[in-house]
Amino acid sequence: MTEQFEQQLLGYVLDALTEVEREEVEHAIDRNPSLVKELDRLQGMLAPLAEDAELFDPPPGLAEATCAMIAGLDTTSSRFAESDFEAVYGEDGDRELDDVVRKIPVAKAMAAASNGHSNGNGKHADNSKADSKSNDKKVGLSPATAREMGGVGRRFRVRELVTVFALASVALAMIFPAISYSRHNAQVAGCQNNLRELGLSLTMYSRSHDSYFPVIPTGQDTAEERKAGVAGIFATRLWEDGFLTDSRLLTCPAVPHQGDGVIIPSMQELAASEIFLREFQTKMAGDYGYNLGHVSGGKYVPTRNFSRDYFPIMGDTPSLALDGRMGDNHGIFGQNILFESGRAAFVRRPDPDGDSWVGNFFTNDDGKVAAGKHWGDAVIAPSFARPNVFAANLK
Repeated sequence: MTEQFEQQLLGYVLDALTEVEREEVEHAIDRNPSLVKELDRLQGMLAPLAEDAELFDPPPGLAEATCAMIAGLDTTSSRFAESDFEAVYGEDGDRELDDVVRKIPVAKAMAAASNGHSNGNGKHADNSKADSKSNDKKVGLSPATAREMGGVGRRFRVRELVTVFALASVALAMIFPAISYSRHNAQVAGCQNNLRELGLSLTMYSRSHDSYFPVIPTGQDTAEERKAGVAGIFATRLWEDGFLTDSRLLTCPAVPHQGDGVIIPSMQELAASEIFLREFQTKMAGDYGYNLGHVSGGKYVPTRNFSRDYFPIMGDTPSLALDGRMGDNHGIFGQNILFESGRAAFVRRPDPDGDSWVGNFFTNDDGKVAAGKHWGDAVIAPSFARPNVFAANLK
């Protein structure tokens, strides 16, 4: 494969080709099926970039609407005449309006002092009325203007507050989504840490059980088999064998909880329980689901640890009510998955058209929440789910 065609394949994955170029690549893939593997490799390499995608955007048109509002504010309603500024400051129009209000009495006092010295007879009190009239005339203030001076600064400050409030609203509209996004990332990271710890417990368990992860009973001969034959039994087996000592690891940080940790029933409690059996089966795995195993040669086979980096063993608990059986621990964006190798990753929601490189980890090849059809068909199921060998038409 030439370097130029490899670049075209990359452009095809990034949707950066023209229509003609896309058709050429698709024809080449049809003629050479081996290119499909190369295409999958490129998609797999680019998939982690999706984790940094922006999840939140400001409301459409917010910036334009805010700018339009600020531009429409009336900033010319001051009743000061141009001559009022010139009388005190000359032609300098860059002064603050509040400075004008403060400086006018000073100008009047200076004018009064000047007039008094020019008389030379010390009768300032007798000439106060004439001086006042003379100073008002020099400053250029009419009685109406003098009465209105006190309200100008106030009106100016109100306009400033409105502008600041509008700008603050824009800033908050940008900050709040960022805070929410950061909180989402922190919850995803905390959930992944829990799964990694559970992965260590599962690995240690498998090393002492002939490489098998906790087995889900499928028989119906005893009370233990009937009542313990659900996905959540992995928690009881880890707990009783001492590989799990903190039940809080079964709680996802993104899910609100009351109390501390998860109540994990013993095998004896499950066998003896009647009233609380369904509640035990539903809650014993906390906020996570577990692999149901698969069927081979007509027999049920529990999941064995081959340290596969692509094969899921646990994940956020799926929902039987949502499309694709994915859960909503982290909203609509995706789920955390723990793989056999111990790697925990946030998996985006698969493409509804089935074109996503991410497989469906929550139903088997028949689209059922049941044991897999073969050793590579992984199914993560909620705590109360059973392998359902017979329901899946598997013998």
